[in-house]
Amino acid sequence: MLNSHIVYNTYLHMHKYVFTGGCCSGKSAVIQELARRGERVLPEAARIVHEERSRTFKLDDQESKLRQMAIWEHQLLSEQSTDPPSHLSSRVFLDRGLVDVISYFYFTHESIPVNILPYHIGKRYDCIFLFERLPFFPDGVRIEQNEIEAKKTHDRLASAYACFGFSPIYVPLMTVNERADFILNQVALLEQDRRNH
Repeated sequence: MLNSHIVYNTYLHMHKYVFTGGCCSGKSAVIQELARRGERVLPEAARIVHEERSRTFKLDDQESKLRQMAIWEHQLLSEQSTDPPSHLSSRVFLDRGLVDVISYFYFTHESIPVNILPYHIGKRYDCIFLFERLPFFPDGVRIEQNEIEAKKTHDRLASAYACFGFSPIYVPLMTVNERADFILNQVALLEQDRRNH
């Protein structure tokens, strides 16, 4: 397990913008569009881990817990890779953040591992973008099985970020390009405000 407090200190000068929301919210499509426009992005850790481990391991309760820990580790390492001294960009857009990982762990197992609990997240991210959901559809990777579960996950994620002290910016239903424009405009305002202070 990584020393979370050491890892946290490597990100103090990297501006991180997290996309969150229930499944079928269009986050990944916007992440891909921002990457096409030259922005630095991190894909969703959960999807990468689920797809890799599904090739070898059958999903049961023990494997579910192992996957969640693997997602946590993958997310930490991915965020560490954005350390700005080695990159020209000083900002990165994330398809989900650590709050999502913690929340899904709790949704699935009704508990959180003790080595995750002390982790300091309150000032880790500059802004959270909460995406309005699109209609649910199964893809063989999502843990949600229907529209009701998807809506419940969405509401829980919104509450979880609020509990960690974040006030997400709501991203309404628009085309992918319009959503990307909306987010970049919001980021420009945040960065202008930061320069003024």
